[in-house]
Amino acid sequence: MRLEEKLATLFHHQKISAVLDLGAGDGRWSIFCASYGAKVVAIDNQSKPDRQFPEYLTLHPAIHFFQADLKELPRPCDQRYDLILLFNVIIFLKKSFVLSQLLPYALSQPNPEGRLCLTFFFFDDQTMGVNQKLSFYTFEDFQLPEGYTLTHCEEKYLQDSHPPYGEHQHHLGYLEIIKKQKKSDHIF
Repeated sequence: MRLEEKLATLFHHQKISAVLDLGAGDGRWSIFCASYGAKVVAIDNQSKPDRQFPEYLTLHPAIHFFQADLKELPRPCDQRYDLILLFNVIIFLKKSFVLSQLLPYALSQPNPEGRLCLTFFFFDDQTMGVNQKLSFYTFEDFQLPEGYTLTHCEEKYLQDSHPPYGEHQHHLGYLEIIKKQKKSDHIF
């Protein structure tokens, strides 16, 4: 699972001009989306010293960065998005909050036919026993409300190396959810 390939495919096949990057971290995905011509709203609480949104990106003409805590469900601007990203962030939030508040919030942000793409870590991820503050998931945890369709799900094992775990393997899940257009959303 290469997220770069998944996003590039989405940009190739969909009209994506507005992106919301929730938990933007170091800005990697914001830069990627802006490179395809999208206007990006990036939100991160900047709590991880090794994953800070770079100062130089705050000057990028296509990226608007807001420092905010996702636990407060920030609404930085009154707009809808073609693509919402939740990449490598929900592991750091309480599972009950993610499923009862953050996921419904994120699903309320897309335009008709807009997409939410998220990644998560499975229960058997090698980091599970090391850090009890992390949240782990299964595909079955993500129950979608009416009007939304799961268009893609994938799981993969990925080798990684970073402190404090050293060399280890992640068991990752990827979901792509589309907001179906209602008849009242059609323009005649």
